[in-house]
Amino acid sequence: MEPLILKLVSLERKLRFNAQWHILLGAILSQKRAISITRRWRK
Repeated sequence: MEPLILKLVSLERKLRFNAQWHILLGAILSQKRAISITRRWRK
């Protein structure tokens, strides 16, 4: 059985990675949305 500290560290790494991934995904989605809005606005 691995120590509790190691479990917490690995969990924290996973959470941090997930947070970065969500930020990246959100940025891409908002960028696409902004592009579609500007295209619609130009017409």
